Amino acid sequence: MYNLKYIIGIAATCLCLNLRAQIIDTVCTGEKNIHYYVIQNPGATYQWEIEGGTIVSGNGTNNIQVDWDSIPGIFELSVIAKNQLGCESPIQIGYVLIIQQNPKISKPPREEHIFPPNAFSPNGDGLNETYKPVTLGIETYSLRILNRWGETLFESTNPDIGWDGTYRGAGVEADIYLYFIEAQGYSGKWYYLKGNVQLLR
Repeated sequence: MYNLKYIIGIAATCLCLNLRAQIIDTVCTGEKNIHYYVIQNPGATYQWEIEGGTIVSGNGTNNIQVDWDSIPGIFELSVIAKNQLGCESPIQIGYVLIIQQNPKISKPPREEHIFPPNAFSPNGDGLNETYKPVTLGIETYSLRILNRWGETLFESTNPDIGWDGTYRGAGVEADIYLYFIEAQGYSGKWYYLKGNVQLLR
């Protein structure tokens, strides 16, 4: 048995695609036999690159098998497709979060990360439905989402609870919104992040 996970749409053409790096998966340290795939284009070959793990099989195809390492952190997974004419697609990038095998009994991770995605799409397709920054080694956390007029639409002090793109029970329009994150790591270091997030419908 293995887990099969679709990561990002890819076309083996020369078209310019609108790409957004995002967290595509969360796995435990040392997890093995995890499969990732992209849409198959007839005659295309696929070159994968990976950090924090090993490609066991499938490089050159649209479906790879990965064994993840035993070090927690956020690691990059990327793929480029080349069609029969030798034309390459733009690089497709996703990020995988590796967490401790048993976080209830393990020590706090030595690394500290906050990764705020720059887009999400609460459109009911089951993919990227909530805006939820990924954290590692963070002890206290606060997230605020504002619209372009400075009105607070969402607040959370729990990193497991993200914004679903609604305000007072109704979905907001597709637009650019602002996020503010204030957090403290187990090391005692404070993090202050702000930026834009695009809501897509």
